Amino acid sequence: MSLGYNNTSLDVHGKKHDDVALRNKLNELNNEGVVVVCSAGNKNNTKPWNPSDFRSTISVMAAKHYYDAWSNVKKDSSNYGKRKDLCAPGSDIPACSMNGGYRTSGATSAAAPQTASVAALMLCVDNSLNPEEVCEILCSTATDVYTAGPDLMTGAGVVNAYSAVVETARRAVGKGSLCRRDGSLIVEHELESLISVTKPTEMAGEVLAMPRIVSADVVKKRKKKTIVINWEYEKPAHVNSIRVYRSTSKNGHYKCVKRINRKSSSWANKKLKKNKKYYYKVRIFGTTSDGKKVYSPYSETQGVK
Repeated sequence: MSLGYNNTSLDVHGKKHDDVALRNKLNELNNEGVVVVCSAGNKNNTKPWNPSDFRSTISVMAAKHYYDAWSNVKKDSSNYGKRKDLCAPGSDIPACSMNGGYRTSGATSAAAPQTASVAALMLCVDNSLNPEEVCEILCSTATDVYTAGPDLMTGAGVVNAYSAVVETARRAVGKGSLCRRDGSLIVEHELESLISVTKPTEMAGEVLAMPRIVSADVVKKRKKKTIVINWEYEKPAHVNSIRVYRSTSKNGHYKCVKRINRKSSSWANKKLKKNKKYYYKVRIFGTTSDGKKVYSPYSETQGVK
């Protein structure tokens, strides 16, 4: 349902608009097992938006290009907030035009049908899923973007068709309900073998190699000193940040003292105490070409006096 209204608006009679008939019908469909996916609206606010915010529906926000999955990828116009479930691409989506050609579409009206199509794929695998289970799988398998875990701007993350269908299949095998066309059951090891050959190239989590501090040298030493740190690292498709951490003892607390939001291999730490020893670590945060968050472990410690 790529439509909606703000329930604080007034109807034609000048009364607060609350479509009881629509709410009741959607509750009825929900109880019958019908999955209803709704666009979250395009007012760029957190005001209630129905039917998206009804508990009987799945609410989908719009995401813009997420080459940097660590940033806020919500499309500027998209509504957001705690009643929204997840997001889907909502910018420059190919669509047919009325004259027989093509155009680009966007916003939450484009994001919702993409999510509905993933729900349809899931129900092709296991048509016994109820709407709550469909929503839970969609959210638990979404590609996490922006902050870690669910957030107001992106919900559970960007819908992930492959992961949602795989999780549905795994659960169906666990229930003994995933069958071939001839009716014979598919067992777990057969499914895992199929998954291993169909899995797309993806990276998520701590997969970048450990960066290495090549050198850390004092280049200026008068009343205050400057230490220049140089490092090398595996470069993801997009660097979100390179973070330098510092401590005054090797096994002490390391505080992030510099965040560099671009590809870089050095940093000068200025105005340090002349006779004090400092210890450094480096860590890389980035995004893969297919929109997955990646980050490295901390580099080995480098001390400089």
